[in-house]
Amino acid sequence: MKSSPDSATAEKDINLTIAKLLRKQLKLQGAIVYLTREDDVYLSLDGRVSRINSIESAIAIYIHYNHAGNSNGSEDVQGIGTYWYHPQAYGLGKFLQRYVVRNLGRPSDGVRWKNLALASPTIAPSIFLELGFMSNPEELQWIVDYQNQQDLAVVLADGIVDWLSSNR
Repeated sequence: MKSSPDSATAEKDINLTIAKLLRKQLKLQGAIVYLTREDDVYLSLDGRVSRINSIESAIAIYIHYNHAGNSNGSEDVQGIGTYWYHPQAYGLGKFLQRYVVRNLGRPSDGVRWKNLALASPTIAPSIFLELGFMSNPEELQWIVDYQNQQDLAVVLADGIVDWLSSNR
């Protein structure tokens, strides 16, 4: 397993790594990208939602990783999942879910409606991506591998650009 340069396996660190890699890929395609945080600093959910609403962005994507808890079989749970709250976000969520699963050959944990704070901004379609289960040891190896992180960022960027191009 080839780990990321800092070998960080804390979810908050991996989330930030993926967000920065995704920003880099989107900027290469001409996008203007804002992150709700640039460093390892705490920002409340309300603070993140306020930042998203103040930007007036075309879309908002929250990057996260899932945990199955301590129940039996938690090692068997795997896959990428997408959550949406407002109907305007459903199309983006469904499209990106299919795009990432297909182009990376990853298992799908489905697209679901859920009232999550970071899927609630109404300024733009807002989705909450669960990019894998850190509680699954096999999937965790994929999650922390730097080449896989780069591949994920490229595929996410391409999917976002494709969706934006077809929904303008």
